[in-house]
Amino acid sequence: MNKLGMVSLSLFAAGMVSCAPRTVFTPVKAPAELAAPTGYQAYLQLLARGVQLYICQAKADNSGYEWAFKAPLADLFDDEDTKVGTHGAGPFWMYQDGSKIIGEVKARVNSTDSDAIPWLLLAVKSREGKGLLSNASYVQRLETEGGKAPNTACNATTNLGKEAKVDYIATYVYFQPN
Repeated sequence: MNKLGMVSLSLFAAGMVSCAPRTVFTPVKAPAELAAPTGYQAYLQLLARGVQLYICQAKADNSGYEWAFKAPLADLFDDEDTKVGTHGAGPFWMYQDGSKIIGEVKARVNSTDSDAIPWLLLAVKSREGKGLLSNASYVQRLETEGGKAPNTACNATTNLGKEAKVDYIATYVYFQPN
């Protein structure tokens, strides 16, 4: 192959690599309580930016009213700040390739930021499609900023049934079997 052919092949290969998500990274350090089980390794890390949605409703014990968590609504971004997916109620994470996972909380730890929602370890309980998230078994939510329930009053006379959106940011780390 001549030099021009080799350069073209190299540029093509470099272009292919840049389109794929980066898989070599240093995962965020999580507290021991949120560690994925032995036999699983981190393979993807994404940033979520969006809101935590709350609704003003009566407490379960009828002792008053509270801002109850309803759902996250966020976009997922790679390390180049390119939108690559979404995160929503379930909770679910959907990647741009159509792969989707739904998780359930297994452990939680208060955020290092007292004004932020907790850090979590979630186990994947179901999945759809084939793609980058297809192999995920666990998800950590780390480095949260914001997202806590509103500090405003929740009562029957002013905002019962109303929704509040609270901005948040989080890092999500995805784990697959070794």
